[in-house]
Amino acid sequence: MHCKQRLFSIRRLCLSAIAAAAFLALAAGCGPTNGLPELNGEFAYVANAGDGSISVFSIDTSTGLLTLIQSVPVKPGFRVFGLAMHWSNEFLYSTIDDASEVEEFDIGDGSYSGQIFLHNGPYPAANGPRAVALDPSGKYLFATNYGGIAQVVSQYKVDQSSGVLTANGTAPTGVRPFGIAIDPAGNCAYVANTGDSSLSEYGGVNTGSLTLDTTVSLGSPSEGPGPEMVAVQDNPGPKAKGQTVYVTDDNLGVVHQLGVFEELFGVRCNTGAEPVDISAKGKAFAIALHPKGQFLYTGNSSSNTISVFSVASTGQLTFLGQASKNLNDVLSIAIDLQGKFLYAANYGDSTVAEFAINQFTGGLIPLGKVNTENPAAVSGPITIVTTVNPVRLVKRF
Repeated sequence: MHCKQRLFSIRRLCLSAIAAAAFLALAAGCGPTNGLPELNGEFAYVANAGDGSISVFSIDTSTGLLTLIQSVPVKPGFRVFGLAMHWSNEFLYSTIDDASEVEEFDIGDGSYSGQIFLHNGPYPAANGPRAVALDPSGKYLFATNYGGIAQVVSQYKVDQSSGVLTANGTAPTGVRPFGIAIDPAGNCAYVANTGDSSLSEYGGVNTGSLTLDTTVSLGSPSEGPGPEMVAVQDNPGPKAKGQTVYVTDDNLGVVHQLGVFEELFGVRCNTGAEPVDISAKGKAFAIALHPKGQFLYTGNSSSNTISVFSVASTGQLTFLGQASKNLNDVLSIAIDLQGKFLYAANYGDSTVAEFAINQFTGGLIPLGKVNTENPAAVSGPITIVTTVNPVRLVKRF
């Protein structure tokens, strides 16, 4: 199906991917899966743990400012926690922590408005699901379970036409798994375990059934929370090889950096080296990578700052500086499609802070902040995601 022209040209991206077919396989190209045209514009979605709702914002792609267009009561009295966006920008998924459920929402109705217009679920999870992630193909969804002694990732198959989930078993983790990230090729998954300060590394993502490869220690467990959120990317630069996994740790105030290198045959899903700890100069919790790969950001929860890092071609981080204006207990950050703007969910005052990104230095320029609900309420925003690039690149190996 023909893709609508955007400011960020999806058609051009598709053609570029096809031209690179000698080393990348393009799966299904552009276009919606449910028969509706794609979204008209860009949007941000915020999970509110304080009142069990999701806030929907439109993004002004020229100024970066957010406008609240919808507030959806998902499960009042319960905590909406994690969020994940399907590659098509048609389906949004959330976890309900204290109800042990995963929910699915249809977005981008006939008006291409970005608003939620259909709610499917709930789908049972093991115990206290927190973070949720989709593989790049959008066929499989994974949710960590922080509650009790479950110590598993819940796995689901995704219907590509309706977004509906089907349970697909579980995979073992460490103690109190929290953050999860999938590598760009859709081969490997990484789970941060707060209860025993470790990182679980998996293959089998592209089959929908995770296979535990190895577990890496990220330091001695302590009284405070440990490793929290995870990000993984191909190392930037035309001659770079391998990938790097980044894990925030608000107890130690660092980003754990672990290199993953490609093998000649097959896929390697373990880092195979001791982690390198880079100081975030704050309680590092949230994490986001710039779309171009040259910058990484951490939201430093109770430190009320966002740290900025440069990313070398090897994946090595270098601390550049911090932003602090309009921040109040940052638990999640997200970057828009074009990499021009960054948004921070302020759990402490139920707002979203808006920043412009300096494309040369990575520095953050404060634009303001908006309430997550109108009238203002104690919503407790805990996760924010933005619309994604609807080009699926899978199976590079």
